[in-house]
Amino acid sequence: MEELTNVKTPKTIDNRIEEVQQGRNLDVYLTDPSWQVRKAVAERGYGLDRLMKDENYLVRKAVARQGFGGERLIYDEAPSVRNAVLETCYQDLPPHALILNKYQNVRLFAAQHGIGLDSLIHDSSHIVRGAVAKRGYCLEHLIHDPSKYVRDIAMKEIRNIDPAHLCENQHVDVRVFAAKQGLHSARLAKDKDPSVRRAVASTGRCLAELLNDEDWTVRREVAWQGYGLETLVSDEHHLVRKAIATQGYGLDVLLDDPNESVYDAAARAFHHLVAPKDPHALTVEELYLPKHIEDVLLTLGVKATEDITHFTSTQLKEQTGLSWDAVENVGRRLHAFSLFFSTYSFLDRLVQKIERPSYERTPDNRNRDTFDHIRVTVNLASANLFRDWNSFRDTVKRFLPEINKEVMARIRDDRSFQKFGVPVNVLWATSINLGRDHTLEYVFEIKKHALDAVVTNAQKRVEKDAAKKPNSLEHDGR
Repeated sequence: MEELTNVKTPKTIDNRIEEVQQGRNLDVYLTDPSWQVRKAVAERGYGLDRLMKDENYLVRKAVARQGFGGERLIYDEAPSVRNAVLETCYQDLPPHALILNKYQNVRLFAAQHGIGLDSLIHDSSHIVRGAVAKRGYCLEHLIHDPSKYVRDIAMKEIRNIDPAHLCENQHVDVRVFAAKQGLHSARLAKDKDPSVRRAVASTGRCLAELLNDEDWTVRREVAWQGYGLETLVSDEHHLVRKAIATQGYGLDVLLDDPNESVYDAAARAFHHLVAPKDPHALTVEELYLPKHIEDVLLTLGVKATEDITHFTSTQLKEQTGLSWDAVENVGRRLHAFSLFFSTYSFLDRLVQKIERPSYERTPDNRNRDTFDHIRVTVNLASANLFRDWNSFRDTVKRFLPEINKEVMARIRDDRSFQKFGVPVNVLWATSINLGRDHTLEYVFEIKKHALDAVVTNAQKRVEKDAAKKPNSLEHDGR
C-alpha cells in the first residue's frame, strides 16, 4: 500500500493507458476520471463487477465484451452494450432475459436465433413477428397477422401453409395471393372483394363465371385473357372495350365507338394489321384479325384477295348479298380506315424526325473548313406501333432505301453542308445502326476519289476569304 500511495499519476491519458496495458497500478486507474483509462482497465478484465455499473456506456460495453455481467447488461439502455452481450454470451442468459426484454433488438435477436418463438409470435413489434415468420414457425397463425409486413413474409413460406388459411383469410392481400397461386379458384371467384376476383381472372380460371362480373375491372381482366370478347365488345364501360380494341378484336364495331380512347386503340390495332400496306388497296383478309378471317369470309362471301375499297355500295351488296344496312356499315368502316391513313403516308409515320447533321473531324485534322465524318440520327416511330422488335426491325429494313433518300436530302439541304461546296453524291455511308431506342444512326465519309476535290474547294474558300479581308497595315493608315 505504501508503494501505491507514492505513485504519481502520469500527466497524459496516453501515458496512463499505456501503464494499464502493462498491468501496473490497476487499482488506482479503476476510478480514473478519464473513461478511456477505465475502459482500458475493463479490457484488461480487472474490476469488472464495479465497471459494469460505470456511467460511460463504452466502459460498460468493454465489460460486456469480456463476457461478464450479461444478465444485468442485457437490459442496458445503450444498444451497443446490449449488442455486445448478444455477441459474446447470449447462450449463458436465461431465455426470459431475451424474449421478455423491453428492447426490440434483443427480442429480434431471440427470434432470429429460434429462442422463445411460442411467445414471440405474440410480440408487440411486427419486426419481431416477421422474424418468427422467416423461420417458418407457426405460419397458420402469422398468416392472419394484422401487419401486412408479417403476412407478406408468411406468404413466401406458402409451401408450409394449409391453403384453407389463405382462402379464408380476413385480409384481402392474402386472398389475392392465394388467387394468383391458383388455390381454390372456384371459391375465390365469388369473393366479395373485386381485387380477389380480378386476381382469379388473371390466372385464366373461372372466366365464364367472371364474364358478367359487376365490377368492370374484373371484366376487363377477362377481356385481357381473350375470353368472351364477342360479349364484352359491347360492354358498358369504355375501358373494357378499349382492352378488346387493343387486342385487335371487333374493329368493325370499335372503330365507330363514341369514346375517343376506344377509337384510338382500335385505330392503332388496325394500323398493326395493315401497315405498311397502301390503305387504299385493302383486302378483306387485311380488315380483320387472322383468327376471324374464315368467319368474315363466310359472312361477306368475298374473296380474301379482292380489294373491296374499289367496290361501290351496289357492287358490294351484289357481291356479298348483305342488306343495305350491313353494306353501309362496311362503307363506314372503310371510310374510317381511309381517314386514318389519309393525312400521312406510312413512311411519314415511321420516320418521325431526322436530326440536324453533325460534322466531325479527327484530332489531327485542324482545318475547320473540312470534315472527316457526318453523323445523322433518325428518330423512328415508337414501339407501340409494332407487334414486337422483330416486326419493327423488318419494317425498317423494308423501308431503308426510302429512309436513305430522306437522310441524303436532309444533308443536301443543310446550310452547313452547303458551305463545304461539295455535292452530296461524294458521301457514302460507312455504318447504319438501328438502336433499341428506335433510332437509326448514320455515319458518312467522303469517297476517296472525291477527297482531293473537297480539299481543293476548302483551299479556294480560304483564299477567297483572305482576299475579302483588308490589309491590316493599310487599315491602320487610313
